[in-house]
Parts: sequence; structure tokens; C-alpha cells
Amino acid sequence: WSWPLIESASGVTVASYAPTMASTDSQGHVFLSYVHENAVEVDRIERILKAAGIAVWRDTADLWPGEDWQQKIRKAITDGALVFIACLSDESAAKAKSYQREELLLAIEEYRLRNPEVAWLIPVRLSDCEVPTYSLGAGRNLDSLHRVDLFGDRWEEGSARLVAAVMRAMGRSNVPTGGLLDAPTPEA
Repeated sequence: WSWPLIESASGVTVASYAPTMASTDSQGHVFLSYVHENAVEVDRIERILKAAGIAVWRDTADLWPGEDWQQKIRKAITDGALVFIACLSDESAAKAKSYQREELLLAIEEYRLRNPEVAWLIPVRLSDCEVPTYSLGAGRNLDSLHRVDLFGDRWEEGSARLVAAVMRAMGRSNVPTGGLLDAPTPEA
């Protein structure tokens, strides 16, 4: 969502109640799975995907107060996700419990139903961490899927390859073949 900021009568700046643009569309979306400790990195991924015209489903934009968040996430993964991006990091690996693991296990169930020739589940490393060895069935594991590294000096090349892979998986013919995409890092 893009929330225009407005100043209230009390002088406090607040977000408008009317979103200016939906983050997902009826033709499907990319589902971003991550732990909240990696929100800054995931913001950057979201920006590059949206800059390429790719709809993104993310909890911070697509869940509303009072909604059954578990049901909405399940539906976003099983009914509308054309690509599931699992953002992995030292922070996600260190958690004893996380909702990201639940999302990933649901994504693996969905992956098993899909054509294995189409890249639907894409592991993205945000740090030099191990990719979990979760079974995907048929003798395949999550760590056997080619990953994208988005950390250190790998950001530029990795982000371009991620966008190209997502566009290919979504069946878009205008996959970038040259030049690298980059989203600016937010200033602190």
C-alpha cells in the first residue's frame, strides 16, 4: 500500500485511511516470507519487485486489523502466489519458533502440487546462512533449489537475477536480459 501522510487537526502526522494503490492484483502476486528482524532488507526487495511491475503480498500491507491473519496468509500462499520468496538469514535461523517456518512448510505443501519445472519457491539469503534442508518430496530438499544471495557485494547481481526469475515464473516475456536493477538503500 502507498499511504499518503496527512497532518491531523492536532498537528500529528498520520497515514491516510484510504490506500492509494493495492499491493496485489487479480493476476497473482509474489509472497514475501521473512522474519520481522529483516524488515529493512525485505523493504528493499519489495521496492525492486514493485519497480519491475510485480505485485507483492506482504503482511505489513495486506493484513487489516480484525482479519484472521492465519487464514489470509494461507489464502495468499495457496490461492494467489505465483512465486513464494523465502527470505532466509542468520536471524531467521536463530529463532526457536517463527511464523515464517509455518509459512515455509505451507509453501512446501503447495510446491509439491506444482510443476517442478517452474520456479515457484525461491530461497533468498539475506546473510551467509545455511538454507534449511526441509524435504520437498521426491528426493528433493529446499537446499537443493538454487538460491539468490542478497547481501554484501552480491546485492546488485542477485536482485537482477531475482527479478528475472520471478518474471520468468510468472510467464512474462519481458524478462530483463541486460543491466542490473537496484533499489536505493533507505537513509538512516
